Amino acid sequence: MAENPIVGLPHDSEAEWAILALTLVDPQRLEELVSRLDEDAFYEPVHRELFRVFKKIHENGQSLTIPRIREYLASEGKLTPDIENMLMNMSLRYTLADVPVYWDGFLDIVVEKATLRKIAMAGRSLIELAQYYDNQPERTMKKIIDEAERKLFEHLGERELGSAVHIMQAVNEFISYVEKFDSDDYSHSLVIPTEIPDLDDILNGGLGRSDLIIVAARPSVGKTALALHIALTIAQRYGVIFFSLEMPAVQIAARALSNVGGFNAMAVMRRGFRNDTEAQKLGLAISKLENLEFYIDDTSALTVFDIKSRARKLNTKLPEDKKLGLVVVDYLQLIKGTKGSRANRVQEIGQMTMELKQLARELDIPVIVVSQLSREVEKRQDKRPMLSDLRESGSIEQDADVVILLYREDYYERDEETAHSSVSDIILDIAKNRHGRTDVVKLKFDRNSMHFYTVEAHTPGR
Repeated sequence: MAENPIVGLPHDSEAEWAILALTLVDPQRLEELVSRLDEDAFYEPVHRELFRVFKKIHENGQSLTIPRIREYLASEGKLTPDIENMLMNMSLRYTLADVPVYWDGFLDIVVEKATLRKIAMAGRSLIELAQYYDNQPERTMKKIIDEAERKLFEHLGERELGSAVHIMQAVNEFISYVEKFDSDDYSHSLVIPTEIPDLDDILNGGLGRSDLIIVAARPSVGKTALALHIALTIAQRYGVIFFSLEMPAVQIAARALSNVGGFNAMAVMRRGFRNDTEAQKLGLAISKLENLEFYIDDTSALTVFDIKSRARKLNTKLPEDKKLGLVVVDYLQLIKGTKGSRANRVQEIGQMTMELKQLARELDIPVIVVSQLSREVEKRQDKRPMLSDLRESGSIEQDADVVILLYREDYYERDEETAHSSVSDIILDIAKNRHGRTDVVKLKFDRNSMHFYTVEAHTPGR
């Protein structure tokens, strides 16, 4: 779009001003703002300028504050008294409680007006094109239509017009995946193996790239342990980020040390070493973890937009051969909702799962989300969980590509043998699998070492 707006094109200056003001009041909205809009979404030049600065601040991972905005504008010689006054008015116009009330409405208006302007600009181009060809004796309809389509793409872009492809183009892409695949090189594979054999078999090779995987169970059954076990396996080849909204990073680290070292690191952390063997196992475990690109973010009360932003930023910093291969969120119900939101919790959870699914598609990696199950499980005689037990389920089932429900019989019925054993029989019920069959996987779960084993040989499942 031109530097100055063309008179007569659809726009709503008040909505543009308001969406920027609301972002200033609640900077957590900045992630959504820059993911939904670009500079051309703003008709007024001063609004485009402010958005450009907002976006630059976001890309640099900085906090959105008025002093920082002034600093950016001043460094470019663009801080004028009018902009100073506008920033001050923006900061005073709304309160935090106003944001969820007005946000969606103003954002939709800005998007709608921007689309209408693109259509109007495309229409003007087509009128000019028709007038031009009307005076060209060598014109052909095919040439005119081809040029008209080019003009439409130029203004509206492929996203608005759609991107249908012939089936053979998709078939050729499928063949390219098959040709590139090597059993020792998963960089071109559509899946990332968990190296739990039966689970990988059901999932047609492993966790699908761009898939949202829900791991759900009642408290203390082993859902965090399973997510961590899979994450440590994938970290052998890729970068991993583990968002722990419940436990501090040191506890996740202790569980990781237990998993790879085969000892109870949590107990060692509380009481110290009991023997030389524990010290040796710790040293071995550290040597296995120190070269992994495995990151833990234990910030509490993160929003889903915080999670998406932090995952993106980490991915840009990782080496090319160790880009993110997995994001884990532990757990869904602890993700912070939008401040002051009037939406009910089910609606909020639905928005979160949708955003996390979008993150999986954007980064082309699996995203594992740990989830609680409702207490309804406890009220039934048969305690095996079902999809309907997903707490605040809403659209969790709809958005998830895979749902794994965990069940341990000894969680409910402890006999003399299980009471003195740290090893449990655990069932992984693949209750939803968008890409294949549903089935169950039976494993052994060592609660001391936080490790999962195959039942047949009682050997590590990785």
